[in-house]
Amino acid sequence: MLVIVIPTIAATLAFAWCSSIQHQSDLHADFVYSGRIELIVWSIPLLVIMLLGGWLGSDPTTSIPQSLTSDTPPLEIQGVSLDWKWLFIYPSQGVASVNQLVVPAGVPIHFSLTSASVMNAFFIRSSTA
Repeated sequence: MLVIVIPTIAATLAFAWCSSIQHQSDLHADFVYSGRIELIVWSIPLLVIMLLGGWLGSDPTTSIPQSLTSDTPPLEIQGVSLDWKWLFIYPSQGVASVNQLVVPAGVPIHFSLTSASVMNAFFIRSSTA
């Protein structure tokens, strides 16, 4: 995060300092365009996108490790987001649970997610223990 915040704060302070010096010497009322400012303003978001997309991006061509594949058929789970809660339906078992997702270890999962409301968040924490 500091890679984004520190240059942005530095550029803001530099522009403020340069403009205050410019106002003390003479005021340019006919100022319309500055290529340098335009270059800096557009280069910061471009560098952030390149950094996040290129350096931190994942390679979609990599395959799943053999240790994560299984011959066991996947467990079908239907997740329905409701207002302030999640409803998890296990159709093959004929059961449902609210806000509790229970999955046996070592079994692949097939999720079908639907929504009954506008905005939702779904996060699965990875545990190694």
